[in-house]
Amino acid sequence: MEPEKYDYENKIPRISVLQEFSWSVAGSYLRFLKGTGENIEEVSKPFYRQFKRELDQMLMIDLFKLSIEELDNLLDYWKSVNELIEKFKSK
Repeated sequence: MEPEKYDYENKIPRISVLQEFSWSVAGSYLRFLKGTGENIEEVSKPFYRQFKRELDQMLMIDLFKLSIEELDNLLDYWKSVNELIEKFKSK
């Protein structure tokens, strides 16, 4: 069985967009936390602390190991997270 050919033409643009967007979303969450008076290094509220941990873990995923479908799904995840953060901000 031949190894899967790496599809640079389709993957690299997706990875680039995903990296930029995910870091932007994570930054938005940190700005939200800072605005609530939370210490970003030691978040006191359990939900916000766990959410920050999840975002930190998601940012560590090696995007080059994912398929195009997985990259698209991950972009949908970050879009949902972005919407959730906007809801946090509106409360």
